[in-house]
Amino acid sequence: MRCGWLFALLVLSACAEQAPAPSAQDHARAALERLDAGGLRGGVLEQVAADVSRARQIDANDPWVALASSELVLALGYRSGDAFRGRSYAPEAVTHAERLLQPALQADPPVARAFLAQARLQILRGQRRQAWETLNTAYTLQPEHHRPWLLRGVIALQMKDPQRAKTQLDEAERWADSDAARISVLRQRARMERVHGSPESELAQLRRIIEIDPSAAHAHGNLGAALLRMKRYEEAIYALERALAIERYPLAEQQLARARQGLASK
Repeated sequence: MRCGWLFALLVLSACAEQAPAPSAQDHARAALERLDAGGLRGGVLEQVAADVSRARQIDANDPWVALASSELVLALGYRSGDAFRGRSYAPEAVTHAERLLQPALQADPPVARAFLAQARLQILRGQRRQAWETLNTAYTLQPEHHRPWLLRGVIALQMKDPQRAKTQLDEAERWADSDAARISVLRQRARMERVHGSPESELAQLRRIIEIDPSAAHAHGNLGAALLRMKRYEEAIYALERALAIERYPLAEQQLARARQGLASK
């Protein structure tokens, strides 16, 4: 019996020794998955940076490493506001991200996500026509993905074309295969309803986001901001306090102060 156990342990030990170490691409993909799941949350960007650093140490020339490096730089450059407007980022962030992305765009075989990243950077530059063409390339490479539809919806919203935006976002939601993907679509739906729909419809989209991820501070904060615009101060205070209980950030603190002031002045 003892010999049998010893043999089993030796086999397991040999298998463990033969397991390949994570590649540069493995670390890069892990970084991208973290960004997709909530890259702006506290502590996540530090983990992403660690993944990218490990990937670069193994193979700095891998196209997936270039892609992950580009997306990390852009995320680190985000300041506040609409994530699809260039003014929401540090001035050098978009330029640096564009430069880092180039090896991924030139990869053979092509990396579909690199073209999605390029389209986003073009949107930030206000180059909407070029971005639409880039998205056509990304769609050809990976047709069953929500991002080409999502980014086309973003472009349509920026072009003040809500009907086209709705069509694109409907398709984006149909192909969304994760909670993070569904939330990214719902954010744009909420934006569309705010500008082209009704306040109640906007609230409905924001509440759908919270149903998917109750721990997202900015989702509660966005709901609070919408309620504040509607002068529903008590509800706004509740939503903003929930946001700040999860994560402290200046915008929610400012909006909470305004909501309390508005309630006091009623």
